[in-house]
Amino acid sequence: MGKGKKIVVVASIIIGAVIIFLGVCVFISYRDSQLSRVYTSAGEELLYSGANRIAEAISLLENALKLDPHNDGAERHLLQAYLGEKQYLNVIAMQTTQIKKDPDDWKNYKRMNRIAEAHIERGEIKEAEGIYESLLTKYRQATGLYLGLSICYEKEGNLAKAIEYEEQAIKIMRDNPQYSPQTLVKREMERLSKLYRKSGDT
Repeated sequence: MGKGKKIVVVASIIIGAVIIFLGVCVFISYRDSQLSRVYTSAGEELLYSGANRIAEAISLLENALKLDPHNDGAERHLLQAYLGEKQYLNVIAMQTTQIKKDPDDWKNYKRMNRIAEAHIERGEIKEAEGIYESLLTKYRQATGLYLGLSICYEKEGNLAKAIEYEEQAIKIMRDNPQYSPQTLVKREMERLSKLYRKSGDT
């Protein structure tokens, strides 16, 4: 066999191996995705069955998310289960893992918010502050970040800063009424009034 023919044969073998490998990868991905949906469905049913089978539901949903990190339903139900059981460390761990495995700007913005909220629930206010401040460098018009910082500073006893961030949030809401229902604005105005009263500045 000539040198040229040998090269063609070797190249054909390599190409064939690559095609087989890619085919196997696609099959595994499809299989995992389908199995993830099955686990999600079963976990969701147990979670809301009222039969106090939360631990089983959590196990199924965790497996679903491991099989397919892009399974939004599994992530949503698992988050609900963790929050319902006040498993805030698990919320932080799961959302941190999701940020690494399923990179998406908008999803990760929401995940970082959930991590910050879990830190607040655990009394880890400085950690929450750091997350909110970091997100503000990119999302300057996100009212939730200002509200989160307002809550953090109130818990720290820094009412002046709490009022400052609450006022910023309300200003953004009023400047963007299409995104801010009046009920939300009214609620935050009531909170602002409470902060003023708490600070002794009426």
